[in-house]
Amino acid sequence: MGIGAYTTGCGRRGGPGEAALFQANPWVLAAGWGVALLISLVFGLIPAIQAEHVSPAEVLRE
Repeated sequence: MGIGAYTTGCGRRGGPGEAALFQANPWVLAAGWGVALLISLVFGLIPAIQAEHVSPAEVLRE
């Protein structure tokens, strides 16, 4: 059983106004969220850790 999302006007057989049902595997959605979380943590923490080791006075002098 997957998670369904209803969209309008995107069906192959029908025209505008017909609903199409797309199924998404919950494991794929969880993996996508996990990858997005990992990337955001890595690219958010690296600059923060680098900035932690710099003196504010040094940065303002430059």
